Amino acid sequence: AEANVSVELANLNKRMQKLEEKRVRLVDLLAEQRITQDAYDAAGEKLEDELRLARVERRELQIEQIDVGSLLDVAEVLLQNVASMWMEATPEQKQLLQRVVLPQGVPYSDGKLGNAELLSVFRYLREIQDEETSLVAHTGFEPVLPP
Repeated sequence: AEANVSVELANLNKRMQKLEEKRVRLVDLLAEQRITQDAYDAAGEKLEDELRLARVERRELQIEQIDVGSLLDVAEVLLQNVASMWMEATPEQKQLLQRVVLPQGVPYSDGKLGNAELLSVFRYLREIQDEETSLVAHTGFEPVLPP
């Protein structure tokens, strides 16, 4: 699938290059007075529409080309290291991190901070941790004897 996206992207880039070449030829025709301004405007508008559409297609293909596995790796590192990332982050990075972890922000009214809504992944991790801490420690099959 990723190979197909790469091929489609290469073909799209070739098509866009041809459209740009057409636009240059169109300007040349106008400069040489071989076409009227009205003809130039109409053809230029059509070319611009085609280029806009091609740019949208290219953006969609580039998004498809993103490696999902790499994104999951980054997400895992983020989830496991939020506290240390916060401590080492610049103020700008802290704002970005806060938007990721607390998408609705931190409520503030009457000079007091409220309880923030955590990202659903963190709520899920908290539930898993709560389940694990409520389990009895497993010591083995034999009874534990006092020393």
